[in-house]
Amino acid sequence: MIKVHSPNTLGTVDIQSANPLDMPLIQMHRFADGSDELDRVVQNVRFIRKLLLKSGTKFANYVVSEDLPGANVTTDADIKKFIKQYVWGHHVCCTSQMGKANNKKAVTNSKGQVFGVSHLRICDISIFPKDPGYFPFLPIYIASEKIAAEITKKWKK
Repeated sequence: MIKVHSPNTLGTVDIQSANPLDMPLIQMHRFADGSDELDRVVQNVRFIRKLLLKSGTKFANYVVSEDLPGANVTTDADIKKFIKQYVWGHHVCCTSQMGKANNKKAVTNSKGQVFGVSHLRICDISIFPKDPGYFPFLPIYIASEKIAAEITKKWKK
């Protein structure tokens, strides 16, 4: 299942040191915003199980068994526990937002420069204030071109 457009923007990415090669500390904080997002994912698990496993459906003839979360994970509490343990995200979106220095949520300026860290720029999906959608390549490419132009302009001087 893919969940896009999460209203949760509570995730964080923290720099561990001044060395730009050190891995940052990434905390997704999924399902921490008090929304019903986790309940909706549980509903999705139940729907997919019904669609694929219930005898009489067209798909049931092709599915031998459920691998994950597994037939033993049946209650809402068990499904929630499984989801929290195994959920992942490949887009740490909106964790290093671009904005002005007086914006408490902003981490970078319009040139991709990280506030308070010299010689470090960010140009990925983390700079957006809101999730740009299912296929964020175009906005990332546009931001990349803009920030690359800023870097090029600086070094041509």
